[in-house]
Amino acid sequence: SADALLSLKVTNDSASCYVMFGDSSDANIGKIRYMHSGNNMLFYTNDTEKWRITSGGNLQNNSDSGKLQLGTSEDLELFHDGSNSYIQDTGTGNFNLQSNSLRLLGADASAMLVAHQGGAVNLYHNGSAKLETTSSGIYVAGNIQLLDSSSTSFGRITFGHGSDLQIYHDGSHSFIKDTGTG
Repeated sequence: SADALLSLKVTNDSASCYVMFGDSSDANIGKIRYMHSGNNMLFYTNDTEKWRITSGGNLQNNSDSGKLQLGTSEDLELFHDGSNSYIQDTGTGNFNLQSNSLRLLGADASAMLVAHQGGAVNLYHNGSAKLETTSSGIYVAGNIQLLDSSSTSFGRITFGHGSDLQIYHDGSHSFIKDTGTG
């Protein structure tokens, strides 16, 4: 069997080819445009460009209200609101990212979080690792400041099943307190 072919051609390379969709009340409500000057494919609804496939293969949506929606209920969205960018999952399941090594980077490409499969997870401040998980626990670079639930005074470090060993400072004095039976 032979394939069917619809061919639209223009007389010069600076013009565009259109496929237009509409009804009797609006002949140009939707269209697909091939723009020869940049070798781009443009998609329109309501006679306004909504999506573009560039000659480099990039998919672009130049509208701050446009969203890439995935799933039968459109419950995974990727969008930009003019100020901030979002990946939003409103479905009932988990939102999973899978990788052998996951890096969350700042706008300057400095590390904020690095996680390795089966290995360390590191949290960074200003490009410097501050909290790292290890095979034996955690490593902290710098100071640990613990605040109580009011966030106005320093809290306590407690150990043991019943929190019977406590280390704390009350603002004037430092304490190592054993409230257990040992």
